Amino acid sequence: MLLEQVKAQLQSDALKVQPVGCLWDCDRACVVAFSATDKPTYVFSEIASDYAEALLEFAECYAQSKTGNIPHQQFPEPLREVAIAV
Repeated sequence: MLLEQVKAQLQSDALKVQPVGCLWDCDRACVVAFSATDKPTYVFSEIASDYAEALLEFAECYAQSKTGNIPHQQFPEPLREVAIAV
């Protein structure tokens, strides 16, 4: 459901959204990862089904960052309280 909401709200051709089989965090679904060449990978766990907008906001920050390092205070508010690994 969350994947479909993200795809429906996606406004950028620069971002690619794809499902994966497993992110090894089954007990903490929904799990979302952001990954790009020469950037750190962010893995968010326990994402609520209504966080599509927050995920897309983070994706834009991540895509626009040369290093991929996003300070926690720049995370969209809903993502500041979820489990994260970098």
